[in-house]
Amino acid sequence: MHLFGLCFLLSLPGLLANAEGHDMQVHKTPIHITMLGNVDILQRPSAIMEFVISGVLVRCLFWSRSKQLAEAAAARESEVTPADFSVLLSGLPETMTDAASLKQFVSRLDPSFDVISTTLSIDCADLIRKVNDHALLRSGEHALRAQLFLLRRRCSGDASSTGPTKLQKLLGHSYRATSDQRTLWQLERLTSELDAARAKVKESNCQINEELERSYKCTGFAFVTFNEEASAQACIRRINRGEVELKGCRLKAERPPEPEEIYWDQLQVKHHELLRRQFLACAALLAPVLLGTAAIAFANFGISKWVAHAHSLLSMIGLQASFTVLIIVANVIVFILTPVLAAKVERHYTFGGKELSCFCKMLGFQILNTVVASCVSYFFSDLFSPDRHTWYSIGGPMVLNVLFGDLAVITILIDLIRPEVLFKQHVLAPSAHTQQEMNIAYTPRADIYIAFRLQLVAKAICIGLIYGAALPACYLLTTIACWVSMWVDRYNLLRRLAPPPRSPDALIGTLLTVILPAALAVHLFTTWLFYSEQLQLVRTDARCERGDERLPDSKGPRACQTAHTLRHAEDSVWVCTVSLMLWGSFIVFYCWREAVREVDRGLHLVGEATVATFVDVLTVQDSKSHLLPPSPGTFRRQRDELALYTPPLPQWIMQKLGLVSTGHSGHERRVSVTGSGRSFLADGDVP
Repeated sequence: MHLFGLCFLLSLPGLLANAEGHDMQVHKTPIHITMLGNVDILQRPSAIMEFVISGVLVRCLFWSRSKQLAEAAAARESEVTPADFSVLLSGLPETMTDAASLKQFVSRLDPSFDVISTTLSIDCADLIRKVNDHALLRSGEHALRAQLFLLRRRCSGDASSTGPTKLQKLLGHSYRATSDQRTLWQLERLTSELDAARAKVKESNCQINEELERSYKCTGFAFVTFNEEASAQACIRRINRGEVELKGCRLKAERPPEPEEIYWDQLQVKHHELLRRQFLACAALLAPVLLGTAAIAFANFGISKWVAHAHSLLSMIGLQASFTVLIIVANVIVFILTPVLAAKVERHYTFGGKELSCFCKMLGFQILNTVVASCVSYFFSDLFSPDRHTWYSIGGPMVLNVLFGDLAVITILIDLIRPEVLFKQHVLAPSAHTQQEMNIAYTPRADIYIAFRLQLVAKAICIGLIYGAALPACYLLTTIACWVSMWVDRYNLLRRLAPPPRSPDALIGTLLTVILPAALAVHLFTTWLFYSEQLQLVRTDARCERGDERLPDSKGPRACQTAHTLRHAEDSVWVCTVSLMLWGSFIVFYCWREAVREVDRGLHLVGEATVATFVDVLTVQDSKSHLLPPSPGTFRRQRDELALYTPPLPQWIMQKLGLVSTGHSGHERRVSVTGSGRSFLADGDVP
């Protein structure tokens, strides 16, 4: 926010110089006069300020990355989580289905290892889904019992009332018969529905028992929790030396994700299947995105052809509003489809992987939408209004329209007001029959809210960087968008939404190591491109002795160029070229430094991490994954604050399948149910 505010202040001299020009007086509106295409003379000071702005942006990139790593390390040292005491083992054989055997194997690696718990991951996705379905059926049965109880209590209350009302006296026997018949019908309906719900619960019990009888295979993953953090780090170092094998399989070890963000029912999906589903989701998104791009291009065409030549102010406003809505809808399609595809088509090992996937898709396709649609007016200028500034008259306002639409419609009208949340809180919650249903309706889950909001801010930043040199107003709109987003997110996360699961800082890491460097590189190139295009236009102007002379033209008087103004224009392009080479070398150095950094190595497309980086964040080493000096505390001392790694299954099922092997103290025998797909099935539901 402060960075783009500073960039806007630095671009003010250039913006004022643009406003003093007359080259776009045919399109003389407050939007067009601030663009670079409106200048009569391409001045050297404007290019120098762009050089300074690019330097400030590059310096801020280096500072932001160091700040993020420092804050992540500080949080890692100050906050103790279950992952600090645990190790994620991968590469286990399929025949390893006994957690007790794995615990003995790990304990034999070093006699000093004090293993608290060992949890195996098996291919029990169907079992987890049936258990969760069983929990939903039990919740529905409980709601029906509550409705039946309330109806019976209301009937007993009516029977014990002091006397009939005035209306009841007037209606007499007719009212009593109608009321008794309605109540009897409701009692019969609820009783039959309750019997059907109990039958479904019993059938679900049978299905779970049948599922427990089949044989299971290990997915290759296991979670081992130690009493001391130093033991977990020693286990990681010992296994990663390549000397440890189990039943002929070489194991790998790393710091695991937090327990609450693991999708246990999807750990059985192999990497090639994750990759295939990612490509399917991208292909499914590509067609709507192309349609959205075509819709945005059509809206630009309509604005240039019909809005500009509207016969009345009312028709102009109506057409402008219609095309603006069309542009917004073309972008909202991506917001609607991405979470649906992430849940129905894609598979992810962790909640952080789902966040990262949705973030990259929404951001990438939205930027593609905007950039391609704005380029249409440049490459196909004859279809619009062919003149010397077709892009500035059509594409430039479209870019500003997109930024303003995201701010006004999506950030304020949708994300701040959130009609679906208001409907749940004021309609569904009061009519709920149980406290559990009311709590769920009144406090919706945040889910991928952070990823959605971050990609929207990142989109504004990327668009501002790409077009800021030609449209200085982008810096101002980006500043306002960041400031408004800050307050909207604070209000929603602190007051309206349930907190999302704890996830790694892969979103910020990806933004700082991949997206922003690419956006800055494009910013340097587009700055040089816009100034070079303007130089070509200046060279086509007529020559004159004095720069203040104006020559007649078919579309109005135009400025002429002198040898001095031509030299200024050429020097401006030369400054942009120096900026591209100098600050571009800094960006190349930044990317190289991040590629060889031990921290966050998994975020870069190098070696074996290529597939893993694309398909999931489980193998992505965020800034918390490197081994810091262990803390002196132990797991047992903080047993009330830390949870074990256990799948969302009842304790008796985990014991029957041998998924979890714990110690002998009272705490270790208590298995807490954690995980993103949390089940509300109580122990002993299935006899």
